Amino acid sequence: MTAPALYAATVTHTRYERVRRTFRYRTFLWLVDLDDLPRLPRPVRALAAFRARDHFAGSAPTIRAGLESWLAEKGTSLDGGRVLMLANAAVLGYVFNPITVFWCLDADGAPRCVVAEVHNTYGGRHAYVLRPDERDRATTAKELYVSPFFPVDGGYAMTVPRPDRRLRLSVTLSRPGPGGAGELAFAASLTGRRRRATVPALLRLLLRFPWAPLRVSALIRWQGIRLWLRRVPVVPRPKGHRPNRTFDVGGPQVLTYADMMRGYARAAGLPRRVIVPVPLLTPWLSGQWVNLVTPVPRSIAMPLIESLEHEAVCREDDLRSLLTEPADPTPYARAVELALARIREADVESHWSTATAPGAPSDPLPSDPSWSGGTVRTDQRSVRCDVPPERLWRVIEGIGGQNGWYSFPLAWAVRGWADRLAGGVGLRRGRRDPARLHLGEALDWWRVEAIERGRLLRLRAEMKVPGQAWLEMSVTPDGDGAVYSQRAVFVPRGLAGQLYWWALWPFHGLIFGGMARNIIRTASR
Repeated sequence: MTAPALYAATVTHTRYERVRRTFRYRTFLWLVDLDDLPRLPRPVRALAAFRARDHFAGSAPTIRAGLESWLAEKGTSLDGGRVLMLANAAVLGYVFNPITVFWCLDADGAPRCVVAEVHNTYGGRHAYVLRPDERDRATTAKELYVSPFFPVDGGYAMTVPRPDRRLRLSVTLSRPGPGGAGELAFAASLTGRRRRATVPALLRLLLRFPWAPLRVSALIRWQGIRLWLRRVPVVPRPKGHRPNRTFDVGGPQVLTYADMMRGYARAAGLPRRVIVPVPLLTPWLSGQWVNLVTPVPRSIAMPLIESLEHEAVCREDDLRSLLTEPADPTPYARAVELALARIREADVESHWSTATAPGAPSDPLPSDPSWSGGTVRTDQRSVRCDVPPERLWRVIEGIGGQNGWYSFPLAWAVRGWADRLAGGVGLRRGRRDPARLHLGEALDWWRVEAIERGRLLRLRAEMKVPGQAWLEMSVTPDGDGAVYSQRAVFVPRGLAGQLYWWALWPFHGLIFGGMARNIIRTASR
């Protein structure tokens, strides 16, 4: 892992075409490892947040998952290698990144590629995969409408050395000149000096550059106004280049919701569904019923049921004209068959369980220092065993779902049903894959908050509980064997949280002690 760092930086923009103009501003940026994003103490956590929705498609559970999905479309795999990201963090919920740079390494630490993600002030974003040469230089064609004073043509030349004590990046834009040859139209540089990412250092930078992302966005817009006042011609956005445009996407059939339920039953080999209209049920009561009799929790069922009052019929088919290789929509029955096949083959990239929102930036973490405030209760166990570390890790990574939790199954089942009755997720989410876990995915009533393969698994509880809870399991090689460490952490909320902890405390030996013993026993077989 690479420790997070801060760079106090100077950004310089120089325009060469039509009107020569240079402006520069000071700001600061973060350099972070995507597998070890910094989380600040609670009182200042809202001053730096790294959110998956601010990068790539914005729909992945983590920034790394979004990057890997995008790279997979380009035929590139990271194979577990590290990724360093240079970017602004969200400050009080707002972020604007003119450019975000990702240095992608392979498992041995060698450079695999560099990804430059460019954002414009219209809400659009576009990423470029770069293959730098030995001097860290790469070129790529311009594909995003960035400035209203330049068309979408020409090409970028970027110099992107990995930051160390100094930060030195540059981007130039060349456009076709009168004779057809490329002429320099724009240049930007980013230079800075590294400093440790500590809370005092961050606060000093925030005092120097308050609300830095908003300031950067405002300065860029102000420079645009000044160019407009100097009568620099405005280039309209290309037709169809509307990043906030929505499109209707539908299948070849118009179906009622009842048709879809019966169609799913046929594809899944279930008996024919009998649908009985009940006019007295409200969305709230219906949500409670779905919560009890299906795997879908109330938090997801309620919005789904409330949406039934809206028609979901396509009004236009504009997207087909924009696709380079338009394809016929898949019929509903065939789509269900394909989805069920992928579930049977454990080849599911996303799951309804990933719809659960992550914690707020101000939420506590089990790694918070004692001076961050609040009461923290822990149950910590450590056992030395004669089991190879890799076998012990396989059991840890395979925990949950059909494999269970290796202690007092009845207690886990009862707690799961109690959680469902309270509107929580219970144990029904299971596992996406029977053997592998990924950062950010759901695991029964937990979510994978941190994973270092072969060493550490940390789960955050998403059940209904008066506080916040984590379960952490780790493996440390020790001679011919390993040390298995297990830590349950609970941050109680109010008196109810304290009572909850002490009511369960007498059973910790049975639940957590039994879990440690059974994990080691299973791994030794």
